[in-house]
Amino acid sequence: MEAPHSDASLGSQKAAPTDKVARLHLELARKWEEILKKIRSKPAFESFLKPKSFGKLDAAASDGPVVILNVQETRCDALVLIKGRIVSSVKHIHLERFSYQAAEKLLQQLKAALSSAGLRARSVRAHHWVKPKTDVSAGLRGILRTLWLDVVEPVLQGLEYKVELKKPPRIWWCPTGPLAFLPIHAAGQYDTASVGRKLSDYVVSSYTPTLTAILSEARIKAKSFKLLAVALPLTPYASSLPYTTNEIERIQKLTTKTSLVELTSESATVKRVVEEMKASDWVHLACHGEQVIEKAMKSGLLLHDKKLELSEMIKLSLPRAEFAFLSACQTATGDEKVAEESVHLASGMLFAGYRGLIATMWSINDKDAPQVAEDVYQRILKDGKPKREEAARALHDAVKRLREESKGDMLSWVPFIHIGR
Repeated sequence: MEAPHSDASLGSQKAAPTDKVARLHLELARKWEEILKKIRSKPAFESFLKPKSFGKLDAAASDGPVVILNVQETRCDALVLIKGRIVSSVKHIHLERFSYQAAEKLLQQLKAALSSAGLRARSVRAHHWVKPKTDVSAGLRGILRTLWLDVVEPVLQGLEYKVELKKPPRIWWCPTGPLAFLPIHAAGQYDTASVGRKLSDYVVSSYTPTLTAILSEARIKAKSFKLLAVALPLTPYASSLPYTTNEIERIQKLTTKTSLVELTSESATVKRVVEEMKASDWVHLACHGEQVIEKAMKSGLLLHDKKLELSEMIKLSLPRAEFAFLSACQTATGDEKVAEESVHLASGMLFAGYRGLIATMWSINDKDAPQVAEDVYQRILKDGKPKREEAARALHDAVKRLREESKGDMLSWVPFIHIGR
């Protein structure tokens, strides 16, 4: 019979490797602190890997308030970051009529409406209605009405905003949870012609996935402006988009005083597009977009030879990147599994370096895109001078025109959104 191990022998057998691991951790921690200290001693790196202070984050609201919509199972609130001349503040607005369950219900209703319209990709045809158009539009109106009454109107009242049709102020929305997939920007009551019953009567809306995504950064401007326009009327592995050719032609007419690089059909390969993106200030992408819900980073833009994936986009070094117009389908449709991170193509390009983007929340009619693009570029390229800062207002007016001409097809104008600055 073996003699039992003594406490000392038992401890000696297990203590040695534990001590070794502990010493290794301490050594690595010391090295980590030394490296951080060295990095933070460099100019402009004093806050490296530190959370940004409120004094730096408040710059995100320099051009208008940022509304963080916090949706939790216990309660829902709007936290509004307001930049003051002397002191900035965060205004709290309790959304007492709204709930996490209500947000989930609205999301399911939106999915049902999109499914009924057969929305899967930008198409040469109008939306393929599985159910009567009036039923689908009525369903969408109900969603937008709830968003208006329970989310948006309380925020506008809390901020004491008034109707402003001539030159409405800017506002940024930073939704979380299920709200990240809902069209906050289009909230309103569309069963009445009364002014003041929809968000666009008060403000010009933009979105941002985070506060840091819209913080201003000093950049060295290139000597000459360059716009890259990509169009794929025929994609070997996707349906045709003949109106993309007309879309680029309309842009071409507005770029007489600027430098335009066009890549169409066979020339729009991943390699060529990436090369030109690196050398361009603006990029217009008229093509198919694909959202892979199960693997969001596999989402991407369908170019001539293959898909340019989101995982590759966010790795690109784009020193001149300023503005992108994603005239593709589903470019701003996120992954529900990572809703808090707002992972979608548009956000990916924002993180890749673009300051502002126009994108779509779901598929658009191919024939609508050229008109919206022309309306936008007429303003942001007025007199041949690029003005990215006007993109949100330009889209605001372009969508208003499309809404008035849509003949009740709410799914045609609602998907267009502006993200970033």
